Parts: sequence; C-alpha cells; structure tokens
Amino acid sequence: MKLMERNLRFGLVPLLFFLASTQLLAQGMAPACLTLEEGKVRACSRLVEADSECRSFSETYAFIPASCRGDEELSGIEAINQRIAAGESMDSIFEQYPINQVATALVHRFYLRNLLPFTSDADWVSPNFSYFRDGKIQIALREGLISSVLERGFLNQHQTSTTNGSRDPHGRNRTENILIDRALEQSYSSNRDAIIHKLRPKYAYWVPTKKISSAPHVYSRQYGNVFFALKDRVKRRSTLTNIDSLWINQDNTYTQPPAAANLYQYFRSNPERRAVTPMTSGFHSSNFTLVSKGSYSEAQIWGTLDFSDVEYAMINCPNQDRVSTDAINVMREKIPQIPIYSCTAVVSDGVYIYQPKDLLHGTPQNLDELSER
Repeated sequence: MKLMERNLRFGLVPLLFFLASTQLLAQGMAPACLTLEEGKVRACSRLVEADSECRSFSETYAFIPASCRGDEELSGIEAINQRIAAGESMDSIFEQYPINQVATALVHRFYLRNLLPFTSDADWVSPNFSYFRDGKIQIALREGLISSVLERGFLNQHQTSTTNGSRDPHGRNRTENILIDRALEQSYSSNRDAIIHKLRPKYAYWVPTKKISSAPHVYSRQYGNVFFALKDRVKRRSTLTNIDSLWINQDNTYTQPPAAANLYQYFRSNPERRAVTPMTSGFHSSNFTLVSKGSYSEAQIWGTLDFSDVEYAMINCPNQDRVSTDAINVMREKIPQIPIYSCTAVVSDGVYIYQPKDLLHGTPQNLDELSER
C-alpha cells in the first residue's frame, strides 16, 4: 500500500512498472529501479542518466537503478550513523565495522545533513555535471615512496609525521573535523598508530574528465612525480573541496560559521567560501562552485588506501620531474597489475589537466571517459 501511495504521489510510474514491482516484492526481490525519493536518500543521482530502463514517460529520469546502493550496504551505513548520533565512541564503532565502511557512512552522513536538504528535484532528474561520473581522483607520489606504499599503503601525516605540504597535525585535525562535520576525537591523539588516524583522509587532486567551461586546475611539483588515477569505488568515501582544504583553517570566518547554521547554510550564504561536498552527490548545480583558474579541486579520501585502489599510473607528466628507470622497474615488478602510461596535458584556457597518453606497461584501460575533453 505504501509503495502504491508513493508511486501515485509522484505520478511518474507507468502502471505496468508498478505491477511488475509488486510482483517482484511478493517474490522477495527488490524492484529494478528506485523512486526519486529513494534515490535521494541513497545519494544515487550519479547513475540516473546511465540507465534508460529507469526513464519515465515524461522523459525525465524519475527512477534510479536499485544497484546504485543495495539495501544491505544502506542498512550498514544507517546503523553506523545511528551509533554516531547516539554518541558512541569511534573506537567502539571500529570494533564492529571495517574502517572503510565507517568512512563511507561518515561521508553519507555529511551528505544527508549538509547537502540533501538544499537540493531540488531538478538537481537529480537532469544533472548537467557529475562529480562522480565526470571526474577522476589523481594522487601524486614521490617515486622514492613507492616501496613504502607497497608495504603500508598510502598514509597521511598523522600516521607518518611527515608531509610534502604543511606539517601541522593539530591544524589538520581541526580542518578534518570541519570536512566531515563532526569531531573525530575528544582530544587529538599523538599516537601515530591510533586507529582513528587510519580513518583520516589521504589528499589528492580531483580533475574533470568532461569538458567544462573552464578547467579549474593547476598541479604542484611538491607532492610527487608519479600520478595514480584511483578507481571510482573510492569516491563513495571521498569529499571534495574547491580549494586547498587548508584554506578552510586559515580564515576564522571560514572555519567557524555561526553556531545556529550548519556548514552548507553558511557556504550557501557565502558563495566565495562554498567549499565542501561529498563526491557521491553526483551533480553540479548552484550547490557547488568550481574553483577559478589558477587553483585546484582537492579530494579527501577517507579510510585506508593502497595500490588495489589504483586504476592506472602516469609518469613523466609535463612540468614534473622525470621518473627514473629504477622506479619504473619497481612498479613493473611489484605492482604489475597497474598499467603505466606516459603522461600528456590537455590545455584548457591555459590550465593543465593530466591524462594518460601511451601505454608503457600492462593491459590498456577503457579511457573513453577522457575522450570528451
């Protein structure tokens, strides 16, 4: 009855779809498509345009593939966030759930609290730009650290006490509390092996793979000369800022919005400071502003990260240090499953976007998503 009421209220579902869904439910199976209302809660807008079977008669994408986020995954996310809301300590939650599942839940919690209440149906049924679909996360690494990452994974400064950027773990802690919209610890732990530090983000570039009016991106030479493009699955536990996230911590009016307003309300009333969004939000509308030329968009990947999360590598990118033959041989020997490409740069309005060029090692990847540029 509730399903019928919901479908009638939306007025977007053919009767045949409703009857088929009812039959599937009676057989204990989930329907193939979700309503817009259900899809919003699951943050599934990134797949709306991809599945023509989920169109309505009105030619808007009123339904979303149920495969976007299964009931089992959603129930686990909800259970974690209920425990967080009840004030349970993160250490206790880690005893019950894997770190990356907790990371996914925290990003989803941020989305529900700070983004969903301020989006319109139009953001979902006709997204013109998807952060999930139309962008890539690229993490830079110094070639001398490849062996270390093989052994321990990609780490953050809380775990290593070193960084190629600004070394300020307490400042990072304050920034990261804002990025995820909660205090991760009651008091910051200086223990590099503390489990909470495994949850804290690893920082990378986010670059558009679909042509946009201006390509808001520059690269620095300080972070590394080997660029690893990450698999899309890590986006489900990633946030995105339209500037270096440390700028959030350098301006008090930016880091301390009025207590009565949540982060999104603050950013909405201060467009020049609109900063944080979960990468799963999947759309580009008035809710998020890409950075101006001469800056970059930063991805924060929450949870653990290692070479199993890498899709391909790029070396010898323009304006970066050349990668040594020894480092290339280590990659070929130690991580043979990762294709290695030479690197080129697409120039849009004078700004570089790194892309793979020639395959040097491994099996070619499907790079169709880059061809639109």
